[in-house]
Amino acid sequence: MGSIVPINTLFIAKNDQKFNKIEKVLNQDRILLTIGESSPFEDTFCKLSVDYGDRVLLIHDLNQHNRTKDMSVTRNLKGGSFIGIPINFSTGENYGTICGLDVQNVQFEEEHVELFTTMASLLSYVLDLDRVNREVEELSAPAVPLTKYIAVLPIIGDISEKRA
Repeated sequence: MGSIVPINTLFIAKNDQKFNKIEKVLNQDRILLTIGESSPFEDTFCKLSVDYGDRVLLIHDLNQHNRTKDMSVTRNLKGGSFIGIPINFSTGENYGTICGLDVQNVQFEEEHVELFTTMASLLSYVLDLDRVNREVEELSAPAVPLTKYIAVLPIIGDISEKRA
């Protein structure tokens, strides 16, 4: 994405409706965000993106946009541009966002919108597969109760440290 979208910082953020935590980040020329950085969710562009729905939010000029011009993050950056879209599980529950941020004004093209939409969809599928995989691992070793204090645990397959 970094070679297609002309923006300084691309990132994936996870949110729990209270905090927005940077999970992955690619900074080009200037470090705007770092992995692990966390901010109150209400004070982020990511919240605006989630509130915007399942489509790409484009803000060409943070200083001129009604929703961002008075935000502290805009003042800290001294302006710039933002692009973002929510990443949701198939249940509709929000995981976070995939976004781009720059201190310069960026002219976004239709191919950038399509790329962000595709990546959000792809990440949604990956998250769903990960969730199903964890559920299968948990269900693959059912406990069979024999008495009030005794149960049998069938062991099938290799016992890794994680499974043990």
